Amino acid sequence: MTEFLIGAQIDPAKHERTSATTSIASSDLTTHGVIVGMTG
Repeated sequence: MTEFLIGAQIDPAKHERTSATTSIASSDLTTHGVIVGMTG
């Protein structure tokens, strides 16, 4: 599956971007949803 790049990680001690990246698999995302509600 495809992975989506979220961004680079930040070193909390130096407050600088590192070369490590964060990504998530497309299979972890929700593609459909249902909204149930009432109108008055």
